[in-house]
Amino acid sequence: MLKATVYKTLRSKGFVGYGDADPVTLSEALAAGNAVYGKTFNVMVALKALTYFEDGNLPNLSVTVQEQLRKTALEVKLDRLPQTVGRPGITRRDSSR
Repeated sequence: MLKATVYKTLRSKGFVGYGDADPVTLSEALAAGNAVYGKTFNVMVALKALTYFEDGNLPNLSVTVQEQLRKTALEVKLDRLPQTVGRPGITRRDSSR
């Protein structure tokens, strides 16, 4: 869900609410993306996507929401992402992980 929302959504609807998330929650979401998608999930691309507002209707996001998203993304400590392991049945069945 996070990968689809962050990577592919060019509508503001997919971004509203992330700015209110605390960095720990965002870190956990990024770690979960890593666990589910493995090598195909790029944490940096996801963080950049959360802070880029030029495509689709994203320029319509309020300045306040844009600033909250940028602030939250900056507070994520990539070297301290929680270790998360995907559960069978919800992870991709892909040997390239």
